[in-house]
Amino acid sequence: MEDLLNLIPEKQRGTVLFALAVSPYVTRAFHAIRNGGGLRGIINSIWFGTNTDPKLKAEVETLRAATTVIPKP
Repeated sequence: MEDLLNLIPEKQRGTVLFALAVSPYVTRAFHAIRNGGGLRGIINSIWFGTNTDPKLKAEVETLRAATTVIPKP
């Protein structure tokens, strides 16, 4: 860990730490915007860690139920 810290100049360590801490939230927000989530999608993606679409989730569950093979007794 000490070697890794020595790679970053002393003056820029705070900026690098801030960028690393914020990057997951920025990328989730960008993904939500790219998928047309709007403000609600951005909040959901940051709060829940993903940009889920309830309609898409219902379609996936319907397809999963339709393709599930029930073994005969």
